[in-house]
Amino acid sequence: MDLSFPFLTELLHQLASVLPRVLVAIVLLVIGLILSRILSRFFRQILTKIGIDRFGEKLEKIDVVQNSKMEVKLSIFISKILYYFLVLLVIMVVTEIINIPTITGLIEKLINFIPKLVVGIAVLFIGLILSDMLRQTLLTVTTSLAIPSAKMISNGIFYFLLINVFVIALKQVEIDTSFLQNNLLILVAGAVFAFALGYGLASKDLVSNFLTSFYLQDQFQLGDEISIGNVRGQIVAMGRSSLTLYTSQGQVIIPIRKLTQEQVTLHKRNQKLIED
Repeated sequence: MDLSFPFLTELLHQLASVLPRVLVAIVLLVIGLILSRILSRFFRQILTKIGIDRFGEKLEKIDVVQNSKMEVKLSIFISKILYYFLVLLVIMVVTEIINIPTITGLIEKLINFIPKLVVGIAVLFIGLILSDMLRQTLLTVTTSLAIPSAKMISNGIFYFLLINVFVIALKQVEIDTSFLQNNLLILVAGAVFAFALGYGLASKDLVSNFLTSFYLQDQFQLGDEISIGNVRGQIVAMGRSSLTLYTSQGQVIIPIRKLTQEQVTLHKRNQKLIED
């Protein structure tokens, strides 16, 4: 009687041929994971020494990040990305050794995606810092010019830039943003029109004062005694939006636009300033 089992024999032959590769793959996997951990920690120490976490501290000071109470440690973040990148490389080599092409192809796509993801995140971080710097500059300028709603204007510009930076970052990781861009353009155009209309109506007096101050800054100076309508006094202070007259009844603050709306008479030029 024939006691041979062809199927079992074939299976044993296949296992015998595969087993060495499996053992090699396991050894490589263990060594690769250990080396990935060591390299990522070493890289993290280097990043910490060169002070890359200072950029993270700048990000934490931005209102959006600060309100989220998120701690940004770039040295940890970058070293983690490096670790997972190396782990994927090790797994791809292992799957190639044991001949699993489906998993190998999937991991290869993930590995190719990681650099794009890193670039997208870098664009987002840098754009966030630059947008906040512009917001701070704009806030300082608008506040110094006594423009109303200075904080609202600077914040509006900041979020507009941030949204655009976010869209650019998505493009870097090859995510289709056409739908988002089209709808964003409509929303931004509507918001800008509504804001411009409302702000223009609300600040027309301010703009009038501001333009008048440039026109008349060489016409009058501190110490001049003038009359504006029924008010007569000496100019003791001049600003972008108002001037202050010292009268017999005390100091009177007059919107500077009245210099073009009412009759102005210059009585004396550059008198000694009256002190309170």
